[in-house]
This record gives sequence, structure tokens and C-alpha cells, in this order.
Amino acid sequence: MSAKRLAQVNELIRQELSLILNRELDFPAGCLVTVSGVKVSVDLEHASVYVKIYPTAHTQAAWHILIHRLKEIQTLLNRKLVMRFVPKIFFRLDASEEKADHIERLIDQLHKNNG
Repeated sequence: MSAKRLAQVNELIRQELSLILNRELDFPAGCLVTVSGVKVSVDLEHASVYVKIYPTAHTQAAWHILIHRLKEIQTLLNRKLVMRFVPKIFFRLDASEEKADHIERLIDQLHKNNG
């Protein structure tokens, strides 16, 4: 499958899952769960769905909801998408911002120690 087609499938799944999470799941008050990205395997069998949970204090509760309602979310996605095979989804916690913050703090610390 071409890279362009995979990118289109990634974006389609990201959009649909965003809608499903917002409409169908009840997260704790003040909790925001966003789908930051999707990476579908070349054979379209699996999709890693990267989610960000704000604030981080709600991460455990929101993650619990996502994992325990995974089958229901998959079923809703299967009904929504018009594809021969809808990839099986797996949630992954997107910690890219935390990693970037950590690296930035390390760089700042190096500058303080050297300057």
C-alpha cells in the first residue's frame, strides 16, 4: 500500500476515533482525552492509536476507561468505516510532550552547570 494511502487511512481512523471518544465515553470531569495520532500497519491489520490525556492527574482513570471499553470502541469504529478490513486498534499513551519537557529541563540544567 502506498504511503499516501496509509496516511489517509491513519487520518480517517484518527478523526473517527476522536468523535467516538468524545460522544460515547464518559471521562472524569475536567479530563480531556485526544487522539494525537494513528499508525496503521502496512497490511492494515493493526493500528496503534496514540492518545493524550489532560491533566495528567486523570491519566490512570481515563486509561482504565479506554482499555475496558476497547471492544465497544472497536465495534463502533467498524460500523463507522467503510473499508474491507478495519484494523484492530491498540491504544498507546502519547508521552511526547513529557519527553520534550524532560529533555528541555536537562538542557537547561546543563547550561546552568556550564555557564
